[in-house]
Formats: sequence, C-alpha cells, structure tokens
Amino acid sequence: ELAPGSKSCEDGVYMYWKCTDCDRITSFHKAYYHETYRHEYVIEDVSEECGDMVVVWYECACGAEKDIDRWQINNNGLHRHYLNNSTTQWITDEHTHRNYIETYTCSLELCQYKYTVEYDWHYSFDGTEDGCQVWYTYTYRFFDKAGNVALTLVDNEGPYNSHYYDTSSSTEYSNKYGTGWETKWTCQHCGTVTSWSRNTYDEHGRQTYYEDVLGTYGWYREYDEYCTYIQYDLRTGEYETSGTNHNYQYVSGKDGDSCTQYYYEGRICSVCGDEDGYYRAPDEHWWANHDDGHNWYYNGDHYYCGHCGTESSTGSDAIISLEDMVEDGVLKVGYYNYREWRAVQGQDSLVLVDIVLNYDYNSTERITITADDLYTKVVTSPENEWKGDHCYEHNRESGIVTVNMDVLKACIAEKINAGEIDSVENVAVIFSVEERIIKEGGEATWLEMALTFDASELAL
Repeated sequence: ELAPGSKSCEDGVYMYWKCTDCDRITSFHKAYYHETYRHEYVIEDVSEECGDMVVVWYECACGAEKDIDRWQINNNGLHRHYLNNSTTQWITDEHTHRNYIETYTCSLELCQYKYTVEYDWHYSFDGTEDGCQVWYTYTYRFFDKAGNVALTLVDNEGPYNSHYYDTSSSTEYSNKYGTGWETKWTCQHCGTVTSWSRNTYDEHGRQTYYEDVLGTYGWYREYDEYCTYIQYDLRTGEYETSGTNHNYQYVSGKDGDSCTQYYYEGRICSVCGDEDGYYRAPDEHWWANHDDGHNWYYNGDHYYCGHCGTESSTGSDAIISLEDMVEDGVLKVGYYNYREWRAVQGQDSLVLVDIVLNYDYNSTERITITADDLYTKVVTSPENEWKGDHCYEHNRESGIVTVNMDVLKACIAEKINAGEIDSVENVAVIFSVEERIIKEGGEATWLEMALTFDASELAL
C-alpha cells in the first residue's frame, strides 16, 4: 500500500509478504518503485459448457502500472474456452484520436464467454517543437451469462512524446552521383520533419548515394566494370566497406520458342554479364516429359506445337524430339534425345543424321546425299552442368543440324543430271538412335525419326 502522503509508488510504498496459511506478515519494507501484484476476478457460471470466467489482473499500489494476463483470459487457465474469432470495430476522429474495439467470443455453442478490448490513442500538441504527445488507454470489458458487463478494467499509459507519422512527400533529386529521390516524413500536428533522406542511383539502377539529412550519416559508392563497389563516408571521405551490386535480370528459356535446346535459367547482370543460374534440359519445360517434348495441339488438319510451332501429322515425339528451325532460307533442325540410350561403339555421337530425297516412310529405297560438307551438326548439351545435387545425363544429346542449301541444290542437280531422280518432292532430315536391348544376347535396334520438308518450302 502507499505510504502516508504518497501519491505514487515512487514517493514511497509499503510492501508486505504474508504467509498463505495463517496470513501472518513475514516480511515488510518500504520501496520507491512500482511493483504490480496479482488480483483475481471470477465471473461465476458464465456458460453451461465452460463454467466460470477467471480474470487475472496485475496492478501496483498507485495504479500507474497495470497489466492483464491475456493468456489467462483467453484460455481461462484450463483451456476451457476456445476463442476462434475477433471482430474489430474502428472509430477515428481526424488526427487527434484513434480507436478500435476487438471482440473475443468462445466458439462453443452453449458458451457465452465474451470480452472486448477497446484501444484508444489520444494525440495532442502544445505548440512547442517536441510538443506532440500521445496517451494510450486500454479498456477491458467482461460480460456475464446474461450479456451484461460484469467487470471493467482500465489501463492508462502516457503521455509519451510521439509524432503522428502519416504524411510523406518525395521529389526528384540529382547530384554528381546520379538521380533519385528526396523523401520527407512530416508530423501532421506540429509540422516537424521527422525523417529526411536522399538516395540516388546510376543508369543501371544501382544505388550510388545515401544521405540522412537530419542526422550525420551518409555514403557514396564508386563502381568498377564488374559491379564491385567501394563505399566511402559522405562527410569524411574515408573508406567504409565494399561489395557487389549487380543489376540482375531474370532469364528463362521457358519463355523462348525452342523445345529441343538446353536453356539457361537464372539471373544475368545487364551491366557486367555476371550469371547466377544453370542450364536445364528441354524435358524440364513445364509441359514436357521424357516421352513427349512438344506441347501438341490439333487444329482440325494436323498437330502443331503451341510452343515452337513445329507441325506434325501424328502429334507424337516418338524416339526423340525434333524441331523445325528454318531461318532466312537456311534449313535448321533442332533435336533432343529424351530417352536413355547407349552410344554406338566407335561413334562420337548418340544421334546419327542422314539427308534423304523424296523420303517415303513405307519404302525401303532411299536416295541419300552423302556430301561431306552438306550439313554441320553442333551438339549443344552442357557436359558438366550441375543442377542442385544432380548432374545432367551424358547419354542424352541436344543439337542443331544446319543444312548448306547451296550444296544441297548442287547435289540435287547432280542426281537429276545423272538420271537418278526426275525431280525432288521433299527433303527429309532423318535421325537414328541405337537402342540396346538390355538382356543377355540382345541385339541392337535402330530407331529412326524424320522431319520432312516439301521442296516448295525450301525453294528447290
């Protein structure tokens, strides 16, 4: 209890310790600080299911320090109440008052356990530079079974010096380090600028300058060609720190238009070219799997890939995935070996290529062009690209076959002049893969797939 003549615990308060059995005072002294002690309120028979409501409240002798046991009132100490909702009602009064009320109820059907918490913030300004003040009031109301307020507890805090942070303004700002923004935060009550900063950036979006105008701190950065910067103190010019600040742009081959080529996915710095990513196989496209690399659609006449545009009469990739990559009159065919194949002994490639004239799937007779400089095949599969804990399979191959059209036309003319053919109706690029039958004494099986072009497509 307060000592005689004291208006606050800080003026003097008597503290007693009593035996819980006989109520005898076992210790006594005078203190000059706030010490809260426990109060327990019981609202009896608040519900048929959960029983009484127990409210635990801590308060010092003068009432300046208060606290409520929110865990206790939410769980009633025995987890008997189950609070599953909180409805909030907001009340505001321009810039001088903020208020909202939270309502907590027990979720059990026959329980009327309910309490509300009203939060009040009152702001005032006395005209001085630091005259903005705020008071906090927390009002707890506990209801009985009939829905009437059975207990009200109020906790007041403050006043505290506090500006009303609610408005900011930004204007363009430039200096020798770059262009950026000057931002100010202003108290709505007294007009005091509470925060004032300047930031600039270079043409690549990298921050080059920071200044706390109200304080005493700021820095500037100098970058080299590799996006490494050295940071100096703005006022002393002394070295502070160093680091890197890349202007990364996300890059993904998923957004490209190839279904057969390994693609890079990750980030690439638009300034120095630094890469932070990895290559992914074509079968990692979101629509693809090991058996079907294209995203086929049927238009009523034939199938076409909705990603790369390749057309097909069957809408199936079969052995490997092929892609028509004709560009500016140059015949290009992309391919990717999706499945697990064993390389042909003595061969450098998993996929063999032939150029056939007047290709007919049902015929065993073929007119194959064997000129050494007819085509070039470039394997583009990364050899040791890691993705997580898995290295890409080395027995898969991705590449592009580029057909030399001048050599092709010369070979066709030669065969026509030799009487081997009368005309050319189509040109097929045939890919062959050897499949090893995994069993004792198994024979190798050659599997083929062709991409066929009409002579008119190639201007032959």
